[in-house]
Amino acid sequence: MKLVIKNYEKVNDFEVIEDKGRVGRYRPGIAKCPFCKLNFECNIYNLKYLKSCGCFNPNPMPELDKFINGFEVLKDYGRVNGNRRVKVKCKICEKEFDGQVQNIKLAKSCGCLKGKEIICKYKNSHKRLLRIYRNMKSRCYNINHKSYYNYGKKGIDICNEWLINPDTFCKWSLENNYNDSLSIDRIDGTKGYSPENCRWITVTEQNRNARTNVMNKDIAKMIRKEDRSIMTVQQIADKYNLARTTVSSVLNYYTWNNI
Repeated sequence: MKLVIKNYEKVNDFEVIEDKGRVGRYRPGIAKCPFCKLNFECNIYNLKYLKSCGCFNPNPMPELDKFINGFEVLKDYGRVNGNRRVKVKCKICEKEFDGQVQNIKLAKSCGCLKGKEIICKYKNSHKRLLRIYRNMKSRCYNINHKSYYNYGKKGIDICNEWLINPDTFCKWSLENNYNDSLSIDRIDGTKGYSPENCRWITVTEQNRNARTNVMNKDIAKMIRKEDRSIMTVQQIADKYNLARTTVSSVLNYYTWNNI
């Protein structure tokens, strides 16, 4: 028997506002949700299986991260017609737009990119800065990079805004005292690369903070042979790429006192 539904008839507590007629196995129409009282487009045949337009959910939705696939989340609309929608800022052109979460997870841009590669606008004016950025990515994500074991393998990563678009990294660098004589340094060595945990320092300062040199008997002997009348403890530390406290302990025989 053919299903006949008149306008303003109720189906499973949904008030049918408009029946657009059958299209194959689909019967498009507009109904009023019994929970939020808003009209929504639907398949009238499916109304008998629904509880709401998508606004009602017995389980609370998990809180979204600040970024989805590099897009900054500006507003969470919740579920709309069964899909979770948000307002985000494009990671390429910074335009604000609305979209479904599942679509934004797969998007490259708001539509401004149109299949093109993300090309850093600083590639000609600051070539060294872009090389630093690429090396930083390789250390964190390229398992074939010689330093991956000390970075990516140990969980050191790059914040979303820098990882998605090199322009954001270059812009931050130029606004935070970058010049061609400096090197990027993580303030907390256990955390990744981000604006909050990075700074630009001299190579000497970075070597002083590095953990690449390990004290051994031979280095301890060489340190004690240095002429203290012409070299300070700090100068000796810089020479051997060691912390000042380590060198001081060796010179004062607090450590390696058996050689």
